[in-house]
Amino acid sequence: MTNRCIIIGSGASLRQNMWNISAKDLPIWKLIKDEYTIGINWSKNYFDSTLLLYTDYQFWQQEKESLKKLPLVVSSQDGFYGRELKKDWKKLFKYENIYLLPSNRKYQGLNSWKEGFYTRKLSGIYAITLAICLGFKEIYLLGMDCGAIDGKTHFYQDDPTVGIKTVNVIKQTGVGFDSKGRYKTSLYDNKNLNENFECFKDLPVKIYNVSPESKITVFPKFDYKDFEILIKTDPFKINQQEKREEFISLHKEYYG
Repeated sequence: MTNRCIIIGSGASLRQNMWNISAKDLPIWKLIKDEYTIGINWSKNYFDSTLLLYTDYQFWQQEKESLKKLPLVVSSQDGFYGRELKKDWKKLFKYENIYLLPSNRKYQGLNSWKEGFYTRKLSGIYAITLAICLGFKEIYLLGMDCGAIDGKTHFYQDDPTVGIKTVNVIKQTGVGFDSKGRYKTSLYDNKNLNENFECFKDLPVKIYNVSPESKITVFPKFDYKDFEILIKTDPFKINQQEKREEFISLHKEYYG
């Protein structure tokens, strides 16, 4: 296992103020293409991460056809899948090409494989917990702003095809602000946001937030220029498919 993992969130900081080009053409993708990456939600539309992670089954309902085309998708167990397959969902660890993990509202450390992965329905927390349990010693958070950067909340904010989910036949978006100037993503209004990340502070794992303006203040912050220097100075050239197979083998080891 390489020592470094990069988690790709959806924050506008990923743009580095380059709103004059397509999100698919951002230089960050070329920089991290050979790294071990955990992409979250709609990052799949712009970058082929080592694995794609989501937590909300409604995301699956909206994106299931595109998810089927991805080499490795990870999500948390949910009663929804049990109802779909008419099985005991707490014993369901794989749904189509999606590898499911048990969840827990508290951080269980390396026992997460058995006790459940810490999520609180926050994909970023879920991804951090997974990266730690995979043995990474350095974790870099990209686009985990949890707020607006220059009035923008998401790096794909100019793409009308993403950031949308259908709930009870009604299309909803978590991108940007509503008519009253409030965040459409309720998490961003959470005054106790940082409390969700406190459990990661004193671990023998280095977690860096590559977003100087992020509302998450628990972790030391990097700017993109220093991050770029780090990756170029000490690059990892991993075999992506090999790493995916390692995850699948580990999943089978715990869940059969």
